[in-house]
Amino acid sequence: MATGGNVGWDDEIVLRKRSDHAKVTRTASDINAARRAGAVVSTERKVVTNAGHVGEDFRRIAKLAESEEIVAPKAVSLDVGKAIAKARIEKKLNQKELGVLVNEKQTVINDYEAGRAVPNQQILGKLERSLGVKLRGKDIGSPLTFGKNRARQGLPLRGRPQRRPPCRCPISTERKVAESPEIIAPKTVTADVGKIMAKARIEKKITQKELSAVMHEKPSVINDYEAGRAVPNQQVLDKIERALGVRLRGKDIGSPLTFGKNKVS
Repeated sequence: MATGGNVGWDDEIVLRKRSDHAKVTRTASDINAARRAGAVVSTERKVVTNAGHVGEDFRRIAKLAESEEIVAPKAVSLDVGKAIAKARIEKKLNQKELGVLVNEKQTVINDYEAGRAVPNQQILGKLERSLGVKLRGKDIGSPLTFGKNRARQGLPLRGRPQRRPPCRCPISTERKVAESPEIIAPKTVTADVGKIMAKARIEKKITQKELSAVMHEKPSVINDYEAGRAVPNQQVLDKIERALGVRLRGKDIGSPLTFGKNKVS
């Protein structure tokens, strides 16, 4: 067969060929296949040391690089440091515990209280929410209020007032603890409930371990309830009432637990 040019009858003719492009893969099999084919393989590892940590202020660094004069970075004022220290002492926290709350090192809290730290808006916001005081603006050191709390204290509301009436729904204990600037200790069962539990258990001649086995709870739970250290749980109290046959909630605490026809009689 006659062909034109320098192309022979058994030469391979490629009409169109795609250009090679870089491919990203994470599997070892694809990397080994590329190495066997003779392709160029480059390995890079993505490392994230601390995603939540506040990095450097590159805008300020660029200004310092362009400026011919030596400009010292602005630090927080001593009023801010005194307000942080005062609010921390009122909450009975040390610098390490406050650092754990705001997810920062103890040295960061020390620098802010001493007036050596360069102000960072993200850190200042976390300190304001944790301590419940204002650290920015005009009223530095005043209680941090917003929303309905601001209206209750007689402060002017920002923006347009809400026309919708406030919700009358009961506020849970977790929400009260989260919204309150103070550290609120959870309420525990009264000493009368613990004495009634111990008396009814002794009358039935069972130990704390046997009572916990009936209720499918740990013996330490029964011990905490009898000692008055446990945070009341309605489900656990209901199981204790059915197991011991006495009332532990309401007005008639210590009276026999009756229901159905027995209650009528």
